[in-house]
Amino acid sequence: DHDINSVVLTWDRPSSDGGSKIQGYKVEYRDITESSWFPCNDFLIKETNYIAHSLLINHEYEFRVKAKNAAGFSKYSPPSKKVKIQGKFQVPSPPGTPMVTKIGRNYVDL
Repeated sequence: DHDINSVVLTWDRPSSDGGSKIQGYKVEYRDITESSWFPCNDFLIKETNYIAHSLLINHEYEFRVKAKNAAGFSKYSPPSKKVKIQGKFQVPSPPGTPMVTKIGRNYVDL
């Protein structure tokens, strides 16, 4: 799900916790025109969802997540599908082609 400059991310818990309780998750994003990934959050996320804010309109992004337990961080998840950030509204499509319905000496009815 996404809004004008944010997306709601959800993911499944790891299939194995490695024998230690999952302490939280780190989320990263990248603009698909760039190769570098950047952190979405400076803290561990306790739940399996997150809202990524301050994304740029008309840019496409991918997201990935890693889990942390007492032994450290997991490998990253595969990246999400690409999502393009767009406003809630777009400009309308153009109206239909005007048709002349009546012609007079000094006027035209459309």
